[in-house]
Amino acid sequence: MSDDSPVRGEPSEERPALRASDAEREQTAETLRRAMGEGRLTVEELEDRLRAAYSAPNVRELERLVADVTVPERQKVPRSHRLGRAD
Repeated sequence: MSDDSPVRGEPSEERPALRASDAEREQTAETLRRAMGEGRLTVEELEDRLRAAYSAPNVRELERLVADVTVPERQKVPRSHRLGRAD
């Protein structure tokens, strides 16, 4: 039997995205709150995104909500460098 449909990996047109869990929604909400605290979002943007996060049906939607406010690990500057000190 030859089935070309994906089993794992990225969602496809034929296979929907993984449903979001309550824990994933909470993690996304925390990321958004942290982003607002860093000045990446306004209070209004935070409120809109929190509403969207708590009603997001799938992980893809959650990822979309934080895509423009999440700093990848390799781009993070050590705290001492941010304060003008080099360790």
